[in-house]
Amino acid sequence: MQARAIIGALMFAATTGLAGCAVDSDSAADEPNVSTAEDEIIVWCSDKSWLVNFYAEPEHINLVGTLRCTCFRPQTSTGTTSNFPTLVFERTCSLD
Repeated sequence: MQARAIIGALMFAATTGLAGCAVDSDSAADEPNVSTAEDEIIVWCSDKSWLVNFYAEPEHINLVGTLRCTCFRPQTSTGTTSNFPTLVFERTCSLD
């Protein structure tokens, strides 16, 4: 069951822009197409908050990165992703 939740969270994160969540890019059409850290695409979270930790090995010993969504805010990440994720938590946000 946990693997299913992790896969669901990763698929949600990967398809957030396709699922009706806003994707914001600050690049103007008349500016040169030069990629910098400042030109990153911002992915906005929907009505869920969740945290996925990524580890260097299947035993989940060395944390190498995180991916986090917090209700209706920009998605944040640290470090790097890997083939060894763990869903730490997931909850639905209150609309109140």
